[in-house]
Amino acid sequence: TVERGRFNLFVDQDDPNDKRMRYLLPFTDGEGRPLTLWGQKFIRNDRGLDMWSDTTTLHTRVLDGHVEPADIGSADVVAAGVLRIRPLMFARQLTTFRAEGPSMVGRVRAMLRFGRLFTGALWDVYLTRALPNSPF
Repeated sequence: TVERGRFNLFVDQDDPNDKRMRYLLPFTDGEGRPLTLWGQKFIRNDRGLDMWSDTTTLHTRVLDGHVEPADIGSADVVAAGVLRIRPLMFARQLTTFRAEGPSMVGRVRAMLRFGRLFTGALWDVYLTRALPNSPF
């Protein structure tokens, strides 16, 4: 079980066509050992149609201990790998999203705002060259 965590969505890089999604998720394994999952998705407008693979491929390291962001580079790596989510699992994941709001309408509006933010950021990376005016 993840005890707490950080998720940074669309972290800017020097190139506006290059962003990161970063995950820092401390947890404790079944034997009581503290660990941290550190992962990144590389959101880049490379050649070809790679938006799906960019946004569903998480490059991960499992670090020894509960690691803070400043200590990621010096932490001991216990395991490393790549996690990929397939379309059916992505659809299932969408059903777990929740938003806070004073009413059902407020929660729906919050989800729609998040959807526009997410879609607009993807537009900025992958489509701005072809279609500079985003509808989002």
